[in-house]
Amino acid sequence: MITPVDSRTSFAGDAVEARVLDPVKHGKQVVIPKGAVLRGRIARLEQQYLPGASVKLSLRFDSVAFNGTNMEISLAARPNLNAAIPNPWQPYIEGVASIQVFATDHMRLDNHTVSIWETY
Repeated sequence: MITPVDSRTSFAGDAVEARVLDPVKHGKQVVIPKGAVLRGRIARLEQQYLPGASVKLSLRFDSVAFNGTNMEISLAARPNLNAAIPNPWQPYIEGVASIQVFATDHMRLDNHTVSIWETY
């Protein structure tokens, strides 16, 4: 994440940017290089306190910029496949937004946050 997302200061509709950490390839050809900038918006940011504290966050990325060009994209969120404990609240989503649920009353995504997405 380039743009921090904080459940106390961010809102649905806020613009967000993230950086591509690994090149995206089609076959052997790199179509989106490492370092490209993803642009999108917070689609949903909701805090709940009953039956327990949680924060629900949906992000939508709809364009990528690199080498002076800006392209529209479609992404699908994937769960963290390396997680020691599977997270049933973060299933594979067919579509262009991720849905993440944090079992806490406050969450913050910053430049140390990594998510796995797929192009389609």
